[in-house]
Parts: sequence; C-alpha cells; structure tokens
Amino acid sequence: VTLEGEFRNDIPQGNVTIHFPDGAYYEASWHGSIDGDGTFYSNNCPGYAAISYTGHWQHGPPSGKNGALTVIPVKKTGVVYNGEFASGVVSGEGHLFSIGSYGDQDPLTYGVWKDNQVKVNSRFKSRAIRNGEGLLTAALYYIRNVTAVIG
Repeated sequence: VTLEGEFRNDIPQGNVTIHFPDGAYYEASWHGSIDGDGTFYSNNCPGYAAISYTGHWQHGPPSGKNGALTVIPVKKTGVVYNGEFASGVVSGEGHLFSIGSYGDQDPLTYGVWKDNQVKVNSRFKSRAIRNGEGLLTAALYYIRNVTAVIG
C-alpha cells in the first residue's frame, strides 16, 4: 500500500491518495482512517471492467447519503446505484440504473434498500434488478476487502 499526500510529523494530514496492491486507489481527505467524502476506483477486480464508489465513508466502509456505486462487469450489463449506504452495504433510499453500451443509464427501480436488496416482493423483481443486487453485493465485498488492509 502506498499513501501519497501531505504529512506533518510523519502523520498523513489532509488530502491523500492511497494505492492498493491490486491497482485500486482511494482519493480523499484522511482522518486517521478512510473517513469523509472520497472516491474509490478499480479496474483490476477479476470479472469486472470497473468498480467505483464516490461518496461518504465512515471509519472504513461506504456510509451515508448521496453515494454513487458503479459496477461494470466484463460480460453483463453494468449498474449504477445512487443513494444511501450504511456500514458498507446499500441501505436506505436509492435508485438503481442499468448502464447501456454507450454509458446511458436506464432506470431499473427506486425504493428502500436493506442489505444490498431493494424491498420489493421477490416475485415482482425483474432479472435485471436481481442481477443488479448481486453486482452491488460483489462490488461492496471487494471494496471492503481491498480497503481493509489499512484498517
């Protein structure tokens, strides 16, 4: 792990960029941990062209309102989730969009989420929504595992 930024008395202060061993990186302010508003990006997760999260982090995982998680797998349609996160999972109100081949976003669903799943009767969920839930779950698991090395 490489941490670039401003240091005072050998302690990171202010804006930093953290480069992880697999090529992923995190950019934001540093408060002794990944905490505050920041961006995570990786194009090195097996099976995924890109995973990114921009929003609030609280003592490590994504947490807070107005976060944006984009997941683009190699062989499936990608998704974007805009909304609330809690302790590294999609939780609260939010929108799920599919991403077309030209980057256009088509709405899939809006609702209240808990543990990376939208609260809709499962028999009314489309295959695209179920696939989207799975992509969000996998991406957040990957982000937690990568960022855990700096505790």
